[in-house]
Amino acid sequence: YIENLVFMIGIIVANVPEGLLATVTVCLTLTAKRMHSKKVLVKNLESVETLGSTSCICSDKTGTLTMNVMTVAQVVYGDANAFVTEDAPSSFTAGKKTYDTTNVCFQKLLRCAALCNVATFTEGSKWQYKDGDGETKELDEFGNPIPVPFKGVLTQGDGSTIETYNWKPVGNASECAMIKLVQSESRTPHDEYDVDSIRSSYPVKYTIPFNSKNKYQVHVHEDSSSGRHVVLMKGAPERILDRCTHAIIGGKIVELDDTEKINIISQQEALSANGLRCLGFAERELDLDVYNNEYKYAIETDDFYSCNFPIGDAPSDAIDCHGKSQNPLSTGGLVFLGMFALIDPPRPAVPGAVKRCQTAGIKVIMVTGDHPTTAKAIAFKCGILCSKTRGDMIKDNTKFGRTFLSADYENPDDAQAIVVAGSELSPDMKESDWDFILNHRQIVFARTSPQQKLIIVENCQRHGHIVAVTGDGVNDSPAIKKADIGIAMGISGSEVSKQAADLV
Repeated sequence: YIENLVFMIGIIVANVPEGLLATVTVCLTLTAKRMHSKKVLVKNLESVETLGSTSCICSDKTGTLTMNVMTVAQVVYGDANAFVTEDAPSSFTAGKKTYDTTNVCFQKLLRCAALCNVATFTEGSKWQYKDGDGETKELDEFGNPIPVPFKGVLTQGDGSTIETYNWKPVGNASECAMIKLVQSESRTPHDEYDVDSIRSSYPVKYTIPFNSKNKYQVHVHEDSSSGRHVVLMKGAPERILDRCTHAIIGGKIVELDDTEKINIISQQEALSANGLRCLGFAERELDLDVYNNEYKYAIETDDFYSCNFPIGDAPSDAIDCHGKSQNPLSTGGLVFLGMFALIDPPRPAVPGAVKRCQTAGIKVIMVTGDHPTTAKAIAFKCGILCSKTRGDMIKDNTKFGRTFLSADYENPDDAQAIVVAGSELSPDMKESDWDFILNHRQIVFARTSPQQKLIIVENCQRHGHIVAVTGDGVNDSPAIKKADIGIAMGISGSEVSKQAADLV
């Protein structure tokens, strides 16, 4: 019996090559080395094998599919009678500029863009330095440092010229684009449009950073000339507009009625349809008798879960889990100032890469926090969408009065493409509803929160996919961690996303 047992163990051991573990490790290491030559850092060797099994890629848009090099292409502000869209110098508008710098609403829009913003210009890019020396400034004949002009001129392939910027901004790409537009209107050092001068004239008193849930950012600043405090807000246009009760039209603060709201929303839709990313702006000047340098601003207090200053919250009787109620002060309405529409073109290699993935049978899904219309436009440019979406079919059937019996009726159930807004995704969605969405061949998820991105990945995995998630922001990190293989962008990516990823 003992001899037979030993013989059996010997046969089992002989059937498993002793060098298998070493061979597999060497193969994966060689693959990781080849990937390193293509500027891919492999943090986990097992992820190399998983990468080859990937059947679904959920990709963020900004900074991943697009270049994350933003420029303000168009602006929306209150003119004499209504809000209008005007051009700003960019490749999108062939360098044209049509906005009116004397307009009161536009001036306040620029002020808000400069103040509700933490991006800055590097000091080293503002001055000329001696050759080979990044520390010693060049001096003129009077011994003064020689400044670098803020703007230059670039001639495009079609012969048109656009402005370029010599000063280098540091910070979020959207905020960098804003301060470039504001600074471009500065004609002399320290004038009314110089970003540093604006910020020194309006010292900051309180801030609420942007987050993916609220989709807005708030700053409180003090006008040093009057001592009066002003609340400034920027964020998703629909979120900002909902918090506004007034607007500036004809140089005056007027009530924001439904007609004007529809006008603003239609302009946002038109801008988003061109693939532009829209940001809304609002402000409210505070009562100096109440809000002064002695006032303690807070996002919540012992008795209230909301801010103790106006940010346009909708009135609510809700009580949170700590027994706190809404602070009535937070419900004060804001004054709508307008919008910036930013262009962020797709990376040149993206359409080809998407096509190769689709040819290999890999489903590519866009998951972004941007507006659905913007996301759809970029998805078409990237090749993620290539046919009419379910929503467009429903819209066209309604527009042209088509019924199910009409010869030209387009059945939405036959659509291969779908765009799903985050507002349509609820935590208690049935699996059948998720299956309906994920059965489409072309999918875009827009205006999603980090929690929703995580749920999307979980349902793709439940659907039988080996899921890869690509992203660069903190809000992408939960989904990157949950994915079978997480991929972070190395240059533009946040440290949190890199830590969560398997590949960089």
